[in-house]
Amino acid sequence: MKFHYAIFQLKKTVKYLGIYISRNLKERQEKNFNPKIQKTKNILNMWLQRDVSMIGRNKRRHLQKEILAGSRAEGGVELLDFGDLNYGFKIKWIKESRKAPDSLWYFIPVNVFEKMGGLQFLLLCDYDQTLTAAKLCFVHNFSPHKTIIWNNEYITRKNKSLYLQKWMDKNIIYLSDIQSETGQLLSYEEFLKSQLFPVTFKEFKRLLMLSTVEFYSYQHGIDIKSKRCTNKHIRKYLYSKRKISPCGKCFWGSHFTHVHWEKSWTLPHKFVINNKIREVHFKILHNIYPTNSNISHFVNIGTACEFRKSEEEDIKHLFFECCHTKLFWRKMELYFANKTTHTIKLELKAIILDYMNNNQEIQYIVNLFILIGKFHIHKSKFSKTLPSFESFNIEVDNYIKSIRLLQNKKSQHTIRLYEEIFN
Repeated sequence: MKFHYAIFQLKKTVKYLGIYISRNLKERQEKNFNPKIQKTKNILNMWLQRDVSMIGRNKRRHLQKEILAGSRAEGGVELLDFGDLNYGFKIKWIKESRKAPDSLWYFIPVNVFEKMGGLQFLLLCDYDQTLTAAKLCFVHNFSPHKTIIWNNEYITRKNKSLYLQKWMDKNIIYLSDIQSETGQLLSYEEFLKSQLFPVTFKEFKRLLMLSTVEFYSYQHGIDIKSKRCTNKHIRKYLYSKRKISPCGKCFWGSHFTHVHWEKSWTLPHKFVINNKIREVHFKILHNIYPTNSNISHFVNIGTACEFRKSEEEDIKHLFFECCHTKLFWRKMELYFANKTTHTIKLELKAIILDYMNNNQEIQYIVNLFILIGKFHIHKSKFSKTLPSFESFNIEVDNYIKSIRLLQNKKSQHTIRLYEEIFN
């Protein structure tokens, strides 16, 4: 009798649910952790190349976090606020737990909440941690008729919030239930007469000997039952409660009238340009561009213009009023007059904010030239050379050649308008 044996080669490493399992500790670490560490390093290196400095890198912030977290149309960069993200996750967790309280993921916390009156009741209370997140979606306006006594983080006994089921059963829920008509807390005798249920003095004293508190009630928030209540919607609502107007908007608003701010903020995002060009426009609008007069407030340097030493350098002077800069913009006007059938006039408002023209094609190309021109002036300042329109022309030609290689709609639109105007 012959026996045939099948020989199976045992694997030393098995991948299960995205995790490599192996007896070899070194191999486990290399396959599970090294790729993730390398991926994180690559992402961080990409951010280093962007040279983002608005937050300050452990130094003084040039722009407040509330401004950076705003939308591009409001002068922000849509920076993710981790506080709002954290609260958004918590509110979404509450929403999902209310939809499926018997789910495997929620039945344990829901059961715990039942011992304190249930989640529906707790959402009306001033309670800390996760439930506080839900309260940030509401406006604060104190009223004793709406402020619940139980599970309130401000009404405590020995640093613990209170919950007495017997009192709840007697409909003693709100602060007004233990107050007199004059707003004072009821005495023990007054309480027995008004509520008509027996309670020991010790138990009454436990409730009434409270710390000095600040009460809130919450109204007019978002509906966590709604399908619109996504994480993004929650974060947007939380941000709307603390957003502020950029100081640059007030500064330039005092210099110019009839400003369409949304167009000015979003102008660089209409073009296929690198972040360095966008950053110059962004800093100018926020009035935080590092001119010598601005830097002199923080370090001991002179305020003289890099191009013309006899004058003080601020944003208006550097990008428009300096004689070398004015010559640069005049040459750009002549260039359009000679190469096209259109005549343009570049004023300070067009340079700082955006250029307006009835002809949309001309407006688009001129704004592109201005953005690249401001970046050219920026480079000239730090390389300590004068702005040169001839050098700028070479930069524009190289830019047009580079975006010809791209296939996205923005680049194709730019190439089409550029050829229509200059050919």
